[in-house]
Amino acid sequence: MASMPQSLGRLLGGAASLLQIRAEQASLELAQARAQLARWAGLGVAVAVLALLALGTASAWLAVLLWDRWGAATLLLLALAYGGATMWLLLRLRREIDTAPPLLAQTLQELARDREALLAARREEPPPGP
Repeated sequence: MASMPQSLGRLLGGAASLLQIRAEQASLELAQARAQLARWAGLGVAVAVLALLALGTASAWLAVLLWDRWGAATLLLLALAYGGATMWLLLRLRREIDTAPPLLAQTLQELARDREALLAARREEPPPGP
């Protein structure tokens, strides 16, 4: 039968190992979050570029080329086309952000399982005798 200090040592050693594993898992999740944030920033830049293209192109190109034929309707058509592309990207970005899992969700889930396992093991240990 194991003595109380041996049991406590095993328990602390196991807990330290679990914490190290969970810290490594948290580090991996943070790296994934960083990559996801970079992707979202890239999409945000694409949205801004398209919005600028909509303004610049709709204002200048159509005004010069088609003003005599269709007048202001050409400005409206190009603005609607680029505005539609901009909205599509914004909706895509918003959908991706809304469906992303919470930060460190897996790590917190694993820590909860570890806590339950340690508590269950502690309940199963017989009380120390005299």
